[in-house]
Amino acid sequence: MRRLLIIAVLLLPVALQAQVIPTTEWVSFWSDHSVLDFSSVPVGSVVRAYDPQGVLCGAFTASASGAYGLMPVYRDDVTTVGIDEGAEPGDIISFTVDDIPAIPFGPDAAVWTANGDIRRVNLAAGVADLDIKPGSCPNMLNALLPNGLPTDARSMRGSILPVAILGTANLDVHDIDVASLRLEGVEPVRHSYEDVTQPVAGGGECGCGTGGSDGFIDLTLKFRSTEIIAALGAFSDGQQRVLTVSGALADGTPLRASDCVGVLAKSPREPELPSLSSSGGVVLQPAAPNPFNPVTRIGYILSNEAYVRLAVYDVTGRVVDHLVAHVQPAGEHVAVWDAGTYPSGIYFYRLEVGRFSETRKLILLK
Repeated sequence: MRRLLIIAVLLLPVALQAQVIPTTEWVSFWSDHSVLDFSSVPVGSVVRAYDPQGVLCGAFTASASGAYGLMPVYRDDVTTVGIDEGAEPGDIISFTVDDIPAIPFGPDAAVWTANGDIRRVNLAAGVADLDIKPGSCPNMLNALLPNGLPTDARSMRGSILPVAILGTANLDVHDIDVASLRLEGVEPVRHSYEDVTQPVAGGGECGCGTGGSDGFIDLTLKFRSTEIIAALGAFSDGQQRVLTVSGALADGTPLRASDCVGVLAKSPREPELPSLSSSGGVVLQPAAPNPFNPVTRIGYILSNEAYVRLAVYDVTGRVVDHLVAHVQPAGEHVAVWDAGTYPSGIYFYRLEVGRFSETRKLILLK
């Protein structure tokens, strides 16, 4: 899971100076609806403006909640050769709030226009949490056909990638405009509201975890895996990729959040690991719920670290979804199967670990 800015990670150039240098020309920027961490920008927060070269050319300390300005953003003085004080007409201005990169969201464009102009530019800065494949660690995106060949849209059109935008004390996910959300440009096929997981503490940009509910409702989204794979373009087996959800809250505040996946793009080989006995090394638990609609959870226990394959089959014996295909440590594990795009009927799940294999029945009722 990756904890990140509500906007996409925005790397501002290092400022060429620590202080604003006033000049004789400026554009005044202001806002009455700017947010930090999904709440109104607090009194005392400092808004800073930078030109495209990273020069600090405006600063303002908020004296009212959610507001800043009028903030002069200065133009470069052409008479001071060798000193860059600020912007030029047509420059796009970048902003921070308390040194956190912020995204402008209008109503005016964040552009330095002409001396004396006044522009209303609201800002959004802060943090959100995204979890791809909640409850799973690591997050693997399977780009294989059941026979180990690269995937195409026809062969795996039913495969689903679950994603959760996490609710927190600052973010009520019911405020999100679901229709605006896209994952790498792909629309979700379904969404729901449930408490499925929690943020990872200190996990870094690509940290992941299997923490359970935390008392905050999350927004869960389901995407067609083949559409996400197509959106990634070229990739290599084992490559780690960052996937970003973009959209907005109902009031127009921009929202972006990201998490990492590992791409499985070639048939894996089982590593040399301690073998498990056919009876005592693995326990496959009944799926719950079963019958189900459309999500069920499959639990299993490993006595040793092992390479695990867990797949779902239809009644003809065709693999319809790969749930697990990697090494896992000893302990209890849970895989989630979302059958939202599959028809009602009987399916089977099969667990293979070393010499152990077991198959059980699933009943999908819609």
